[in-house]
Amino acid sequence: MILPTELLEDIRQSWVNDFTIQQLITDLQDSPFSHIHYTYHFDQLRRNGKLVVGNDVHLREKLLQLFHSSATGGHSGANVIARRLSAIVYWPGLWRSVQNFVRECSICQRYKYETVATQGLLQPLPLPTGNFIDLTMDFIEAIQTTPFEALYGVPPPLYVPYVHGDSHVEAVDLYIRSRETAIALLQHHLQQAMNRMKQQVDKHRTDREFDVGDMSAYRLRLPSDAIIHNVFHVSLLKPAYASIAASSELPPMSRQSVIQPQAILDRRIVKRKNATATQLLVHWQGYSPADATWEFTDDFQLHYPFFSLRTRNLGEGSIVTNCNGNSAFDGGGNQ
Repeated sequence: MILPTELLEDIRQSWVNDFTIQQLITDLQDSPFSHIHYTYHFDQLRRNGKLVVGNDVHLREKLLQLFHSSATGGHSGANVIARRLSAIVYWPGLWRSVQNFVRECSICQRYKYETVATQGLLQPLPLPTGNFIDLTMDFIEAIQTTPFEALYGVPPPLYVPYVHGDSHVEAVDLYIRSRETAIALLQHHLQQAMNRMKQQVDKHRTDREFDVGDMSAYRLRLPSDAIIHNVFHVSLLKPAYASIAASSELPPMSRQSVIQPQAILDRRIVKRKNATATQLLVHWQGYSPADATWEFTDDFQLHYPFFSLRTRNLGEGSIVTNCNGNSAFDGGGNQ
């Protein structure tokens, strides 16, 4: 990259107000070999062939902008920018300046991904403290019961930890003590398995925590009618190093922006996982009937439980469904 003429003049001007450089130029004019690595020829101060930039913060900012944020810079990484810049100019701490500038670039922070492992360590669920204290199950709509109740026909019993000596019957005392020993052993092995799982998963993750008040890359104050949740997993957040002004307003959000069905144009029977299923041809609001899509009835009812499934026609035109399930418009009412 070639420096523009105006920047060359700015570099020369930066020497005027820099006492250290003025002293260096004076020494080189009196004795060209007085400072190793430095030369002063044709009114240009160079270090190992590179132009020396004076202690001018605004000028260094200009150079960093040119090499990083311009079209030719392309928001490249810190190492690439530092190599390009250090091939032409020099100032003490150039590499550190480049690293700080790239790290605080607001565009890079918004649109570049982090080359780090997945953020957030595994947080397993706590171990149950007793029998039937915690239940995990797959909810089946037709069976409103727990697995224990479905198997034995009665609700699960209340678990009460046993204290040695509560029962005066030796056989009962021995039996319940053996049960408590088995439960303790199960908890021990569950804890060991959970620890091994966490250790293996955390090998490919990094820990990241934010304190209240920390600047993050996503600081959202959601409106009361926002559709999205206002809590974000730590893996979706990253520290913000630049002083970016937080937006006080968000684009208007409304549930009206979610696509809504307008009418059911047709229905058909199709094969789905070796079973028959009904599909509905849905005309969506704001779209042409030609853009209608086939949706499975159960999925459609899940998302739109109050929408009428009565099939409607299109007036003069109608939807014609052939034996292959393909649809076309018939403007004359013929099928």
